[in-house]
Amino acid sequence: GSFTALFNRVFDRLAHGYAAAADFVIRHTVVMLAIYLVLIGSAGWLLATTPQGFIPAQDRGYVIISAQLPGAASLARTTAVVREIERIALDTPGIVRVAAFAGFSGATRTQAGNAAALFPVFDEPEARLKKGLTANAITAELRKRLSVIQGAFIIVIPPPAVPGIGTGGGFTIRVQDRQGRGPELLAAATDELVNAARKSPSLTS
Repeated sequence: GSFTALFNRVFDRLAHGYAAAADFVIRHTVVMLAIYLVLIGSAGWLLATTPQGFIPAQDRGYVIISAQLPGAASLARTTAVVREIERIALDTPGIVRVAAFAGFSGATRTQAGNAAALFPVFDEPEARLKKGLTANAITAELRKRLSVIQGAFIIVIPPPAVPGIGTGGGFTIRVQDRQGRGPELLAAATDELVNAARKSPSLTS
């Protein structure tokens, strides 16, 4: 019936299109082979140069601050440092509020009187991006301002693009006095190493 006729017409058009495409490829074999080789080469180049497991950084609208004081520091001393960090963060352009937790270690997720975790929240993207206040710009400015605080180890970490996969692991360097020259020389060597590392543009803290 009508369905069979419609099917035959559609099939005839598809067959005609396939025949025309095959004829074009046959008549332009060299050009089509060159395009094919370019596509294969491009795919191989992408496989070789694309970082494995790469997840681009994202603007999550907040940043994480981890503060660590010496082991003997009291909770009152930690709270005072937290208040100073909070004040500096709120004065930083692009940050509108800060959630602060004194006595909580963000690294170990445990209570610790000498540790604190703060979560500065950024302004709405529409408002801050017009001023050039991207997440990277705010984070860099916050790191610079917090560097004036003494007596605490403070790091500013962008939140991970995928929850559970951190971005603040970095790496650890341990300095050992293998010849027993004393704590003064060990401290001087450590300071020299830290100062050299700070000059590297690929390291942030």
